[in-house]
Amino acid sequence: MRQVERYLIGSYTETLLFGTGETVHGTGAGISLLELDAETGQPFSLRPLAKVPNPSWVTASGGRYVYCVNELKEYGGDAQGSVSALEWDEGTESLLLRQTLPTHGADPCHIALSPDRRWAAVSNYGGGSLCLFAIGEDGRLTEAGFVQHHGRGPDPVRQEGPHVHSCIWTGPDTFLAMDLGLDRLFSYRAGADGLHLPEQVETGAGNGPRHAAFGKGRRILYVSGEMGSVVMAFRYEAASGRLTFLQEVSSLPETFAGHNTAADLHVSPDGRYLYLSNRGHDSLAAFAISERDGTLTPAGHYPCGGRTPRHFRIDAGGKYLLAANQDSDSVAAFSRDAESGALTQISEIRTGMPVCICPF
Repeated sequence: MRQVERYLIGSYTETLLFGTGETVHGTGAGISLLELDAETGQPFSLRPLAKVPNPSWVTASGGRYVYCVNELKEYGGDAQGSVSALEWDEGTESLLLRQTLPTHGADPCHIALSPDRRWAAVSNYGGGSLCLFAIGEDGRLTEAGFVQHHGRGPDPVRQEGPHVHSCIWTGPDTFLAMDLGLDRLFSYRAGADGLHLPEQVETGAGNGPRHAAFGKGRRILYVSGEMGSVVMAFRYEAASGRLTFLQEVSSLPETFAGHNTAADLHVSPDGRYLYLSNRGHDSLAAFAISERDGTLTPAGHYPCGGRTPRHFRIDAGGKYLLAANQDSDSVAAFSRDAESGALTQISEIRTGMPVCICPF
């Protein structure tokens, strides 16, 4: 019997003006379901599930509930986006929209669930703010906190103000927020009385932190610097939550001279390699991770199979990688060599403006 791996694909459905000045015209279906053969990595089914607006980040909980941000500049007549809660209906094999709430900031681009699925942190890129939601037993969201960041960074265009890009949970009620506009990582604690800020850590000026991932054992936190096209590594002390800068490595080959922005990054399940997507160079950069101290060594650059790889995923077994190539309307599938970290493209799935891939 064929083993199946399922992924939710989030795509842009509407016109959107980015902070870079670029305008995209969404051609996507909203949230779609992609099914792959788990043995070969070959796709055999892709179908639309929910026509929600601009679901630029999708995350699932327990195979039943699905949450997405709706990356909009206006919702309910105000300068803000929204977040949607959906539920999987096993009988009809469809996603049903249960709830949509405002995020109190424009262009929400990321939602992160706490490990115990009690909290959801939403990052408002355009608004430069965070919105915290409590998750009920019925999967519904209740607003529980809001924080507005203030300030600016050295780049007058991209860092004219705060731009919260994503969050990563470090414990049941603690998380880090990456602010591209301020070149800082903010450490928050969530509680019944809202959000509290114990500390913040500065990154390299003008690097623009975007996404983060823990290495194996959670000793090292890796952060992509979108504007600087770098990976930054920090030692992480779980007991105190303290971050100490360790290393900064370019995501590009030395010979590349064009414009590029770094995007997503993930560590392979075995903890041996880190991968990062480059938009402009249109590649997936591989780095070997030192078992001794977690530092990175460049291990190659691989064509992403399209243009503008905004997001990608490695399967739970570490055998395959799927890259969402936003501007070529495709998802590229790669086999992964566990020893060398090398990627080999094995297929391409055509779908309108994919920007997020979520295991389901």
